[in-house]
Amino acid sequence: MLCQADAGNGKGLICPYHGWVFDSSGRFRGAPVPSAFYKNEMPSEELGLVPMARVDPWAGLVFGSFDADAPPLLESLGAARWYLALALNRTPGGMEVLGPPQRFVMEHNWKVGALNFGGDGPHGPLLHGSVGQLTTGSAGPEVMDALVNSFSPGFSLGNGHAGLVALAAAGTSPWLGFDPALIPLYKETLSPPQADTLSRMLAY
Repeated sequence: MLCQADAGNGKGLICPYHGWVFDSSGRFRGAPVPSAFYKNEMPSEELGLVPMARVDPWAGLVFGSFDADAPPLLESLGAARWYLALALNRTPGGMEVLGPPQRFVMEHNWKVGALNFGGDGPHGPLLHGSVGQLTTGSAGPEVMDALVNSFSPGFSLGNGHAGLVALAAAGTSPWLGFDPALIPLYKETLSPPQADTLSRMLAY
C-alpha cells in the first residue's frame, strides 16, 4: 500500500478502499465490522502488508524492490549512476528537498515520457526556450544562444536505463547559468570527467 501523505507522522495506515488498518510496521490491526463482512475470520498474522525484499538508499533517495533476487542497487543502476550523480549527488552535503512535492498529471502513454527524457533532445530549444529567457543579468543572451545551439546526446546505459544531457556548443562559457558559489562544491564532489560534463551542461 502506498502512503499518499506528503508529510507528518502517524501510528499506522488505513486502506482507502476497504478500510483495513495496519500499524507502522505493516501488521494488520483490524477492519470495519469484521463480524458482518468477514465472520470474524481474519487471521491477522497472515494479512499484514508485504514487506520490501530489498531497500537501498543512495544520493538522498530510497529505492525498494519486492524481488529478493534482484541485483544490488548500485549494480542495477550501473552506468546510469555516473549521470544521476550530476543531478543528485554533486555536493558534499548531498541533496536537500525543500517545500512540498510538485506533481503533474499527464494523460498519455507512459512511453512518451520515457522517450522524451531518454532520447528526445531536439525538443529543448523550442519547448524550453522561455526558461532561458528568464535568465537574469548579462548571461541571459549567452544562455539563449547556448540553448538554441546546444547538443543533446542520448545514452543507452544498460539495465533498461537511458538518458540525455543538454551540452552547450563549443566556445560557450563553462558553468553557464550555475551559481558561482556552488561550483567549488561540484568540483570537490564529482570526478574530473563528471565536473567537466556538468560545466558544459545547460542549467535550465
